[in-house]
Amino acid sequence: MSGGERVADVSEEEQLLHSVLGNLRRLFNARRGSVAHVPEYGLPDLSDVSPSSPEKIESLRLAIREAVERFEPRLRNVRITREAGPGDSAHLVFLLSAQMGPSGRVRFQTTIKSSEPVEIRAKGVT
Repeated sequence: MSGGERVADVSEEEQLLHSVLGNLRRLFNARRGSVAHVPEYGLPDLSDVSPSSPEKIESLRLAIREAVERFEPRLRNVRITREAGPGDSAHLVFLLSAQMGPSGRVRFQTTIKSSEPVEIRAKGVT
C-alpha cells in the first residue's frame, strides 16, 4: 500500500496489518500527557531509559503492553519481550507478539533510540 498499490489490490489481512502498524507508530511516538483529552495515550518519557537500567526497562516493557492493550483493541494476548539490540548499546529493542484477527499471530519489532522517533516494523504474521 505504500508502494502505490490500489487498496482493492491488497488483501484484507495486509490492510489490517498496515492499519495496526500505523496506529502503533502514532501510539509509541506520543508521550503520555501530550494528548489533552486522553492523558494516558502514548508511552512515558523515554529520555531516562537506558540499557543499563533493568528496572526502567521492565517498567517500559509493561508500559508498552498496557498501551497496546488499551489503545489497539485489534490485538489480543499481547506479549512484549526484550530482544538483543544491535551492537549499539544505546538502542532498546522489544518484540511485540499478539493475536490479530481470527486466526493469526503478528509480530512487530520496536526499536527505541535516544532522542529519535520510536521505530516499529512488522516482523511477520503466522
